[in-house]
Amino acid sequence: PNGSEHMVLYTKERPLMARMVERRALTKMQAVGDKETVHIEFDIEGTGLEYTCGDALGVVPMNSPQLVTELLIAMAANADETVALRGEEMRAEDALLARVDVRNVRPEVLKYVAGIARSKADKTMLDALLEGADSHARSEKSIAFLARRDLLDVLQTFSSAQCELEAILELLKPLLPRYYSISSAPCVCKLNSKRVVSITAAVVRYEAHGRARSGVATTFLADRVSVSPNADDVDDDFGDGANDAGLDRRRSSHMEVSSRVGIFVSRNVDFRLPQSRATPIIMIGPGTGVAPFRAFIAARVGVVVGEPQKEKVGEQWLFFGCRHEKRDFLYEEELRRYEEEGSLTLRV
Repeated sequence: PNGSEHMVLYTKERPLMARMVERRALTKMQAVGDKETVHIEFDIEGTGLEYTCGDALGVVPMNSPQLVTELLIAMAANADETVALRGEEMRAEDALLARVDVRNVRPEVLKYVAGIARSKADKTMLDALLEGADSHARSEKSIAFLARRDLLDVLQTFSSAQCELEAILELLKPLLPRYYSISSAPCVCKLNSKRVVSITAAVVRYEAHGRARSGVATTFLADRVSVSPNADDVDDDFGDGANDAGLDRRRSSHMEVSSRVGIFVSRNVDFRLPQSRATPIIMIGPGTGVAPFRAFIAARVGVVVGEPQKEKVGEQWLFFGCRHEKRDFLYEEELRRYEEEGSLTLRV
């Protein structure tokens, strides 16, 4: 970017490649089933990205490199081979990493596999799943089968089918951005000379059908993006601003350690604070639902070092839910501080 502060419109096709400057755990993992939630901040200094409390942040994720490697092996494909996807040529690995959704499989994939399966057992099972299916291969059984299965499950279950990578790619959904409520207040960040945008993400991890699973975007953010508090520590090969090639910026699995993440703002004009800070507000946010209200409270109270409160703030009530107060009370320290100062009535 040019370093000026004029507003720049970033989109999912042309996101801001922002540097992750902070990631910290908000929960304590002490027992099986405990929730894992992280607070994440991106540096937006000089980028022209602007947001308002109540907006969401779009995050452009990348599939797990390990899963992509397993998919390439299952289809006997080479990571560096050139494939065509929707009229565009690219590396096979790039397509699987950043262009297609390998988690949520369309029933059409089952129809394709049924046409090339060689074993009788595979054909019988696929015929049963597709019985009574519509033109898009949707049936009650095919939808139920794919509900908790990804592309690797399909390839491994029907291993007698020698699937062509390009054919599979054309049947997969595009890899879409994930959206998270913004949990920072821009006015407070500016006054603190800290131009960041923050989100609060519940990391998804589980097991199904004998394999460990994870959320595409949440584990991308929690595990595979490196934190770089200082701009000097970052490899700038990918630029500070929007990339003309869009999703092609992610070249291969070595991007697993990049600190740059594609982000953009999704406006939510129907979710805004009252114009007057004197207007009382009631907020209800269980779990990560507290994220936008953290921003709302900060914007209204304006708790900034060396910046006294100049306008009376109306009553603020926050109803927050957590399963274990000692382990997953998100932002407890700052919410308790607001409560002690008398600017927030907290009900947990």
